[in-house]
Amino acid sequence: MRGKAAGLHKLTTLSTNERQRILKQQPHVVNMIIGQPQVVSRLRRDQVCQIEADHILHTLTTLSTNGRQRILKQQPHVVNMIIGQPQVVSRLRRDQVCQIEADHRLHTLTTLSTNERQKETKNSEATAACSQHDNRPATSSESTEKRSSVSDRSRPQTAHTNDPVNKRETKNSEATAACSQHDNRPATSSESTEKRSSVSDRSRPQTAHTNDPVNKRETKNSEATAACSQHDNRPATSSESTEKRSSMSDTSRPQTVPHQSTSHAAHEEERLDSEASDTVSYGNSTPEMYSDSESSCQSLTNSPAWNGPHIPKSKPPASGASQGKGAPIQQLNRMPDCLPLFPTLHATKTRTVLIRTDTIKEDRVPSPHPNSYEDLWDVEHVRMPCSEENLYPVETPNGRKELKKRWEVIKTSLIRKNLSGYNFEETILTYNSRFSQKWNFDALYTLFNEIFASEETKKVFSTVMPGMVQLALELPHICTQPIPLLKKQQEHSITLSQKQVACLLANAFFCTYPKRNATQKHTQYSTYPSINFNTLFQGFGDNELARKAEKLKCIFHYFRRVISDMPTGTVTFKRQVIKEKDFPRWDKSSMPLDGIRIHMASDGTIEDDGTGMLEVDFANKILGGGVLGQGCVQEEIRFLICPEMIVSRLFTEQLDKNECLIMTGCERYSNYAGYADSFEWESDHQDKTIRDPWGRRCTEVVAIDATRFGSHTEQFRGSQVIRELNKAYCGFYSSRGTKREHLPAIATGNWGCGAFGGDSRLKAFIQIMAAVEAGRDMCYFTFGDKRVLNDVYDTYELLKKKKRTVGDLFLQIQHYNKSLSRFFRPQQNLCEFIWKAFGLADNSSTDENRQDYNHGNSSPRQSRLTDDTNEGTSVDPPTNCCSSSPGPSS
Repeated sequence: MRGKAAGLHKLTTLSTNERQRILKQQPHVVNMIIGQPQVVSRLRRDQVCQIEADHILHTLTTLSTNGRQRILKQQPHVVNMIIGQPQVVSRLRRDQVCQIEADHRLHTLTTLSTNERQKETKNSEATAACSQHDNRPATSSESTEKRSSVSDRSRPQTAHTNDPVNKRETKNSEATAACSQHDNRPATSSESTEKRSSVSDRSRPQTAHTNDPVNKRETKNSEATAACSQHDNRPATSSESTEKRSSMSDTSRPQTVPHQSTSHAAHEEERLDSEASDTVSYGNSTPEMYSDSESSCQSLTNSPAWNGPHIPKSKPPASGASQGKGAPIQQLNRMPDCLPLFPTLHATKTRTVLIRTDTIKEDRVPSPHPNSYEDLWDVEHVRMPCSEENLYPVETPNGRKELKKRWEVIKTSLIRKNLSGYNFEETILTYNSRFSQKWNFDALYTLFNEIFASEETKKVFSTVMPGMVQLALELPHICTQPIPLLKKQQEHSITLSQKQVACLLANAFFCTYPKRNATQKHTQYSTYPSINFNTLFQGFGDNELARKAEKLKCIFHYFRRVISDMPTGTVTFKRQVIKEKDFPRWDKSSMPLDGIRIHMASDGTIEDDGTGMLEVDFANKILGGGVLGQGCVQEEIRFLICPEMIVSRLFTEQLDKNECLIMTGCERYSNYAGYADSFEWESDHQDKTIRDPWGRRCTEVVAIDATRFGSHTEQFRGSQVIRELNKAYCGFYSSRGTKREHLPAIATGNWGCGAFGGDSRLKAFIQIMAAVEAGRDMCYFTFGDKRVLNDVYDTYELLKKKKRTVGDLFLQIQHYNKSLSRFFRPQQNLCEFIWKAFGLADNSSTDENRQDYNHGNSSPRQSRLTDDTNEGTSVDPPTNCCSSSPGPSS
């Protein structure tokens, strides 16, 4: 014991770097010290916290994502031991803290889903039975809990009774007692103290504190700490007890900042219910990546610089409610009017054509090429369900297993059984038997049994489903040529007929693609999106079931359309790669900002009003994001109303930082209403877009993935800005060498500004700079945000009047980055900073306005060049607007 105490003294006297080096070389020393209550009781609180935090931080940051999440699941209190100590946070790298916080918050929120809360209730009811089974009376902590619950009933139950978070606290207290019973010992003193502190907390005024999820989350984590301490067979350390006392003292402070976090908590809950996504498993248990709609790291706990991502709740109004700003939208280039003469479509080394080009006619479906099926079962091509190499173990009548052709098993299962709502799951699992205990079809059953009328369900299984089966089983006759994989750093394109796309999607619906359900590391398709629809069929809560039911409506409507009237066009998927040496030097760029025409509007959407332009898909690097999962925002919605885009997930590997995917000719089949949780399939959509000489609709969509940011200020760093500029430029660049007058304008908006945490003003300027370098006009939709519209457009006009270049604007962004603090709320947004750089600061910015900015990502500065009350009415700028003051960028 004396040696351990000496070891502890040595650790506490060393510098942080030296201590961490020792902990890295000899991690067992912490267990030898912290595991001894006699030693811990004689230590100063800050010494124990510092040692524990250093050790845990090293452990978590060196583990893989799965390993880190497993530890956080078993010991959720470790984050509080790190993040709760400002002196520790100040020494950590931001990405380390964000990474740990994100894992912890994700685990916490996902375990508090609807189903989990119901399970918690059942577990708490089982606690008494467990106590009887152990043949012993309830512990003192359980008795204390009963007394506190009795006293709670005598208090007013206004806001507290219906508060789900407080109910979670009670359930967690019951779980703590159950854990104590399992260890066959009474509860520790720390648990009793915790009960007393929760009782004392209830006696305080419940005005702001009652509805504050942050303080409730602290209390819940404190209880989890004591429970974990019991499981480790040791009393809670002094640092853990201090954490409880600090959470008590926090409740007596003014509740202004926690009120702001309520908004963030709502976004976090929505994020996880919608897709959140980065840890929702698809296929087996591999995390599914979502588009700009899903989970993102939160900023440092002691940093009020950002109150989290802002995800719109509804679709913006249709265009026409306002005039917009800038060049009239009618003057911007659109396809097909601006297109030059098309070259002849033919296959090359970088272009695969799966049809006979001489059969492209407006009134007939193109014939496949070649005439007979050719198969390649290798790592360069899609492994097709109908391949001779696709074998599957089948149990014989004598109980032995033998390998059979999986395609024969699939055909037998789909043809022999008359598919219905009762045997659909059984049919799919016939050739996916290894997943019989992992997959569920609750979302599909919800649609058939609760949402669809009985007549509509019968119609699906009597007309639509048989047509889908026939379409899927014609695969070897419709897709006769091996389909290459669009792999990283390989520029290549694939052109298919719309019938071939429908056939491939029908097979995805029936989950026939081999080797696509195992997506763990080191498997062939670990860097590819999922394609089988099993993740769309499953559901675990009312919110998820309702959302997926609306998605399935879009899918069934698509198949209803193509089965009754097969489209005759073609589609092309092209992976575009730009080498690093070919990107512009952004800090040296002399391209004038007034070199393009820009139209900006707060009304309208890309898919409705950007027809004929280069439409931007706010993508995830895993293409399609959560379209087959819980995701339901910009990218997912676009894939649902244009389901032919989903087939890109079959052959497109995740995007690198210098790559994008261009999808040309995908037809739109549905209209929709709402956004995210409010998304609904609305009606049929008849796409009247003209076709080009290759038989494709003149609809060009480019998928570019933004970076997900853990803190608001991180995105203004030079390296991050350059990464986003290069990605946007990659998407806007035309590799055909077409002249500017033949390039369609870009239809875009708040790219990466949802759950990915992007700043809407910065992202707007990044896309403007990339558009200038690519030589394309731009149509920018702010998705209902008029403040962003006014700020960005007015600042852009100011820069044009000052004859600024792309390089000048890049340097202004870097000067703004230098003015930011890692730990404090920005005092001004990017547009305000640029105006002040020219001596045009608006003194009306108040703390209240800055608070509004941090809540809604909106500017406190009223428009200087435009009247907010009339979006299309220009107002003369101040007289000093034309001052020659160069600002910091000169």
